[in-house]
Amino acid sequence: MALTVGTAAGIAVFLADLLKGTVCGLAGVAIGGPLAGDVCVLAAVIGQIAPVFADFRGGKGAATTLGGYLGVAPAFAFLGLACWGIGLLTIRRGVISTVTAIVALGIVTVVLGEHQLLGIGAAILTVAAHRTHLAQWRRGEMPTIREALRDNRRQ
Repeated sequence: MALTVGTAAGIAVFLADLLKGTVCGLAGVAIGGPLAGDVCVLAAVIGQIAPVFADFRGGKGAATTLGGYLGVAPAFAFLGLACWGIGLLTIRRGVISTVTAIVALGIVTVVLGEHQLLGIGAAILTVAAHRTHLAQWRRGEMPTIREALRDNRRQ
């Protein structure tokens, strides 16, 4: 996001999306427990990816997913951030690191038996939302973070 709209706007959008997921998760847990929290987070992520009032063209839902995990299971959120950071260091592609971190969280939720709906749902939504990026990566057309930053500075 920050590469296309600038750093300040990118941070503002990230924080708004993060807060959206967190508030939805906390509200769901408060109203109906962990399962309701998971459902509310997934609803927020779907609304982020396919907003009704924007012709179903929205974002990718990653920041909202992270916020949702912060609201319903903070330990999973920190685990996801750690996976994402490791991915950045090894894969060097932010989008792929994001997808692998969220899918890894889905696997962890299944193995631990906690927040499975959120884990599996978020993994499916993330892969679906990032399908064009994943195809670009498979074709070898996705630049590394360094290349993307360099190319963005030239414009």
